[in-house]
Amino acid sequence: MVSNWTKREDKRNCDIYGIATACKDTGYVFAFNFNFDGSVDAEEIEKDAEAIGEYETPRHHRKYARVWLRQELHIPAQSEHRF
Repeated sequence: MVSNWTKREDKRNCDIYGIATACKDTGYVFAFNFNFDGSVDAEEIEKDAEAIGEYETPRHHRKYARVWLRQELHIPAQSEHRF
């Protein structure tokens, strides 16, 4: 699957994963669901995250736990820490 960026200035690589449900006998695919949400507005989420103290909240308790916030983008590349 190819993912197009929504803004030229934000050209981060992103992995898109999916899971399919199919019939073993016929090969008919019932559903294919991706981990992509095109309705997410990164700037809007960043503003709200800062306003509600999202960075000070443990990841598993965050309102936006499923979204990578700006300060988290380079953490895995810079350290042994993995999410």
